[in-house]
Amino acid sequence: MTRTTFQKYAPRTANISIALGDKAHDLMAILGSSSSGNLNYNASEKITITVDDPSAVGGKDTVRLQVGINLTVIGSKDWPVSSPAEDAASREVEARMVAQSNNG
Repeated sequence: MTRTTFQKYAPRTANISIALGDKAHDLMAILGSSSSGNLNYNASEKITITVDDPSAVGGKDTVRLQVGINLTVIGSKDWPVSSPAEDAASREVEARMVAQSNNG
């Protein structure tokens, strides 16, 4: 696997559901990379949950939570950026673009 292949063909997002009590919270993680160089999916959102609280008006209170999820593509920092075939295809596309711009 190369970084180029993964970034081209992997899903752009990952849908994640977190269940807290009887309520599900849906998050969307986006494909990216970490400072360590690994490819990953990352989601960071604030959610609100309701908690029983006998001292609160109505017997319930709300609490805000910060949710952070990172899905690391293990070992991807060691993957080559591209393969020789990908490099050749990229050079071919670039050569065609140059030829078209020179002809028009």
